[in-house]
Amino acid sequence: MRGLGVFLVLLLSGCGFIQVSTSTGTGSSGSGSSSDGAGGEEASRLKAAYDDLAAKGECVAMNTGLCATTLRKAANIEARPHGPYDPVRMWNPREGANPDPEWIADWEKLPATEGYNESDKVFQVIAGALIAKANRKKCEADYKATYDTRKKSNDELDGKIDVALKEASMHDRVHALVALRPNDAGRRFVGARFRLEQELFRLFDDPPRRDAFAWLPLASPDTGEIRPLLSLETETRNFCAKSEHEKYFPAEISAVDEEIKKSMSLKLPAEKGASPRSLNEEWDMKTPFFGIDHAKVGAITRAGQGGVITYDTTRDEIFTVACRETKSRVVIQNGAVRNDTNCTYGTKVYANSVKLTFADLPKVQIEKGDEIEVLAQITEATSKSTSSGATKKRLERKYTGSGIVVVKVTRGADVIWKLLP
Repeated sequence: MRGLGVFLVLLLSGCGFIQVSTSTGTGSSGSGSSSDGAGGEEASRLKAAYDDLAAKGECVAMNTGLCATTLRKAANIEARPHGPYDPVRMWNPREGANPDPEWIADWEKLPATEGYNESDKVFQVIAGALIAKANRKKCEADYKATYDTRKKSNDELDGKIDVALKEASMHDRVHALVALRPNDAGRRFVGARFRLEQELFRLFDDPPRRDAFAWLPLASPDTGEIRPLLSLETETRNFCAKSEHEKYFPAEISAVDEEIKKSMSLKLPAEKGASPRSLNEEWDMKTPFFGIDHAKVGAITRAGQGGVITYDTTRDEIFTVACRETKSRVVIQNGAVRNDTNCTYGTKVYANSVKLTFADLPKVQIEKGDEIEVLAQITEATSKSTSSGATKKRLERKYTGSGIVVVKVTRGADVIWKLLP
């Protein structure tokens, strides 16, 4: 190929684009020319034809060969006979200036002789730039045609978020914000959709609440892109440059990423929170701890936006006291005949008394007897064990703490309120 650098053309249909590189190396900017505007009439016709085709976008759906042919015809440049051993020659655009330094790099590295093959390769490089430019122009037009719709949808969601945040209760603000989440798992969270996730996290932005935020779960799914909506110009560049071929636009991608980075005001949590411990289980009570409980309300006292909820729960557990072998019955275990056993069983009662103080409660009127599911930060825990013989045991425990959220309220067979719609 007589020293010719490799040129590469990538065409992405629809809103895609082509980036042309005339060398496998990094090369130069392509702003120079081999003859400083020389090339005469052919160069002038080529430049005029190039600008006309670029303005019309006629090469948008062509391959480089067809686009190169279209360009030559438009510039009235034809092959001509030249001697018995090199019968065909054609004017080489390298005799003139680079027709588009922005899109054609490494102009000086292209072959400059008038051999037909060499000239054709230069025309194809120029054609590749025309195709890339046309596809980029189409992509930008396609995106801008949908931007108004995107912006309108974004502004509508922004307004709904404002309304949700006017709810007096934190519980009801969370409920209203989660209800605004569209079914968009796996999609980009951009603009107001990003703000929605921010506002939810702000309502849980302290250590005990973060565990609840992660466990419920309220954290948004991993989407790869969660950010504000930027200007039309930046969004267009981001849409058209960020594709599977983004490596061909490193400078532009870097600029877009930097602008996006500067716009980030709150990072959403990525780590998993602790799982709550059930207040009905038996374990070594070390406070404070993140707990969960299900119970019937014993009493509720409202105070401002919050209040105090108290309740008692009991749970029985059967345990084995002792077993002895009997010769009156046999059983088969693991293929062997063995004497059966007689066992004595006892009952252990777990009796909990819980008092939770909430800084915030949902606006629904919680009443005595309602069943609630709560997440809380338990700050005090005491226990007392008693027994009546070997078969009756009782463990009394008292819990005091701060309620984080009321997850659900059930009255009879009906769920009258739940945090997550």
